[in-house]
Amino acid sequence: MGNIIPFLRDCAFGPEDISACREPWMICAALQLPERDKDARRMIAERIISLAKCGERSAVQIRDRVLKEATAGVA
Repeated sequence: MGNIIPFLRDCAFGPEDISACREPWMICAALQLPERDKDARRMIAERIISLAKCGERSAVQIRDRVLKEATAGVA
């Protein structure tokens, strides 16, 4: 499983914020994204960081929102 830390290099987050961003990384597992699908994983990471930058600190809220967005329109 990947790590979100490399995507945070241009951001100023404290340890608790980083923890909130790490947990939703499991979104990739929930979506069954293969390790080799770097583009999809990058998009997920960017969305997680975007939500954190906007002030969301709940790992559950971040996870649920990204999963909802990622599966919207999928039948």
